[in-house]
Amino acid sequence: MKRFTLMLLMFCFAAMDVVAQGVAHRDTIDYSSYSAIDYVALARELERASRPTLWQRMGDFIAGKHKDEADDNFKLNGSIGVGYTQETNAMFVGSVVAQYRLQDELPNSYTSLTGMFSINGSYRLRAIGNLNISAKERIDYNLGGGEMPVRFWGLGYDVADDAQRSEYQRGGFDAQVSYVRNIVGGFSAGVGIDYAYIGVHDMEPLAKEYLSLAGVSEESVSVLGVNLMAEYDAKRYSESVVGGYYLKLEGSFYPELLSN
Repeated sequence: MKRFTLMLLMFCFAAMDVVAQGVAHRDTIDYSSYSAIDYVALARELERASRPTLWQRMGDFIAGKHKDEADDNFKLNGSIGVGYTQETNAMFVGSVVAQYRLQDELPNSYTSLTGMFSINGSYRLRAIGNLNISAKERIDYNLGGGEMPVRFWGLGYDVADDAQRSEYQRGGFDAQVSYVRNIVGGFSAGVGIDYAYIGVHDMEPLAKEYLSLAGVSEESVSVLGVNLMAEYDAKRYSESVVGGYYLKLEGSFYPELLSN
């Protein structure tokens, strides 16, 4: 029994010595080699890691999640896609539609921007919309332009059966801008201008020969006209339309006085 008690005391003293050495070793650690935590930099890294990726932002934009619901004076939506036609081959298309108000008491104005780019070099850009400048007045506009390669067999329907194909580049720009004023109720009338320009370049020799045989020497043309319109819009001043009627009568004139 005495031997067991003696061994127990020796074990306790040995354990206490190990603990004391550990404490002494801990007290001698050089903390100067450790730098203080930069909480500002840490917060910056956490913020950067929580930011959405480019693809997430594009998805939110298409889905309209970026809109501020508290701001009813401005809304933005968009879409992207791909397509194919025989003239353009594969193409990429995109559109953005913005609705906004210049003043709270005015009806919504809108602008629609569309673009098309194809792998064969074709492109087309267009802006369509209206701008309500007062409770009874607005500006309607339709602006666009672009360029594309054109296959050409000559002038006339029958020439394509026998003629050899040629090519050229065709580009152009068109603009329609109108001033519209509400007369009474849903009835409005407006007047505007209509301009269009088409020009060609990089024309192959065979294409020039086809034009020469047809007696055509011009490689560009432009027209300028006047638009007159009248409309009845039973839903223009309604923010949430369930049903209604819309009727529009429009005419364009291209007098020689305007160099047509």
